[in-house]
Amino acid sequence: MSNNTTALLIGYYGQCNTGDDAFLAVSAWAARRLGHGAVMANIEAALEVCGYAVQPLYQASWLRALKKWRTLARVRGASRVIFGGGSNFHTTCNMEEWTRWLDRAGAGPHLAAGVSIGPFRDAGAEAACARLLSRLAFVGVRDAASLERAQALHIDTPVELTFDIAPLLLQMTDLPPVHERRGLGIAICHYERYTQGDQAVEARRMAQLAAALTRVAQAGLLDEVVLIDFNGHPVYGDTPVHRELADLLGTAVPVRHVPYHPDPRAVLRTIAGLRGLLAMRLHASMFAYLTNTPAVQIAYHEKCHEWARTIGAAPTLSHDSRTVSADALADALTLMLSPHYPVPTLPVSEALARAGKNFQV
Repeated sequence: MSNNTTALLIGYYGQCNTGDDAFLAVSAWAARRLGHGAVMANIEAALEVCGYAVQPLYQASWLRALKKWRTLARVRGASRVIFGGGSNFHTTCNMEEWTRWLDRAGAGPHLAAGVSIGPFRDAGAEAACARLLSRLAFVGVRDAASLERAQALHIDTPVELTFDIAPLLLQMTDLPPVHERRGLGIAICHYERYTQGDQAVEARRMAQLAAALTRVAQAGLLDEVVLIDFNGHPVYGDTPVHRELADLLGTAVPVRHVPYHPDPRAVLRTIAGLRGLLAMRLHASMFAYLTNTPAVQIAYHEKCHEWARTIGAAPTLSHDSRTVSADALADALTLMLSPHYPVPTLPVSEALARAGKNFQV
């Protein structure tokens, strides 16, 4: 393919979320390896991610119709469309718009790399998903639940269980040697608050987290708690929830706060230096896995449960966010910080190989 061609990357990019930052970085890297000289994404301002320049799809205009026309004109300049990672295919209006973009883009081949499919959020989403995926040359899904939903659509497009694409960051990152790991990393989020859920569940979870961490600290197992913001959005970011947890912990253990960093490689390096990680954020768990950092997961979504199954995490190290208890969590943290930590059964090398299959079209 000529290096004068442009790849259009589609995902939930530009929202100050480390997981999505990783998807954009890996997709831009992969697009260049596929021979594209330029990379564009559904963002509103040009940016550089991990050394790769990414141009915006959207052009600002006070007139909505003009903005839409300019967007479609830029879509026509894309020779290939890549849905680069994440949970994208669940809402009818989004998928219908993306299908219109595919109608106007070049010949491709277009692909979806390391995505989740569903759960579908509205009545027409399943049919919209079938129409969209049938336009692609390849769909790589990151979990078994997504594979089952894709197979149920009965489309001709090849669909394969591959892997999340974030592990390919390891091929873009030099991880420094770790001589001494310190601190328990924590990456949580206010899930119910931002999804119109029951905030009483959220408050209960926070109390259970604080109680478990206090118990582990009193046992002398913690030297430091490191609160890591995986989302730096001014409205939906993690800073408020981490401040709340710090207040609940009080003086039980020293606390350090690591603000959101726009380079996912920097976050990967931070996690590589930790003794362990307690994570609600899916890609916090994933970064721990990639750096051989022991981890306990608090799962708030199907994709989190699927992740634990995919890597073969011990069931005692994955807890449902709605029902997690202080006792069970303290026991899991104690196990995680011990020499007897049960490592995931899937080797990282195998995860890397599966992730790479997403971009072989």
